[in-house]
Amino acid sequence: MLRERPLSDQTRRFVLTFAMLAALALIVVGVMAADTGPSAVSDTAGGAVEDQFPRAGDQILRQEQVGIDLAEGWMGSLAVNGIEIPEQQVIRNSGQNQLFFQAGAGKVLEELPSGSTCMTATLWEIARGPAQSRAVTWCFEVL
Repeated sequence: MLRERPLSDQTRRFVLTFAMLAALALIVVGVMAADTGPSAVSDTAGGAVEDQFPRAGDQILRQEQVGIDLAEGWMGSLAVNGIEIPEQQVIRNSGQNQLFFQAGAGKVLEELPSGSTCMTATLWEIARGPAQSRAVTWCFEVL
């Protein structure tokens, strides 16, 4: 019959240290690979966007406001599923540098289309003007 030999203190410490480092590495990889999901704001506009309403992947009702919160020094226009929102229908909260649209009677959209809906904000730095604009698009679900 074979008798098990006890592990030496040095071997035991090595195994324990290795196990702890492996667990720590798995935690770090898990955090780095975590999907931040809809709460993440697209940064395709080079820091121009501070928030989107609703955020990508959110679900909203047909009459809710949709829009974008811009960094200071930026301006923009909005479109829903490729339909440009006329300037007079854009709700501008200039104190917060936010642009919104709310569908309703007499507007380009009386209600947001149900299903997957995409919002596009065409953005430009005020100092450079709209000739050097960039577009940010995000999609959400309208119930």
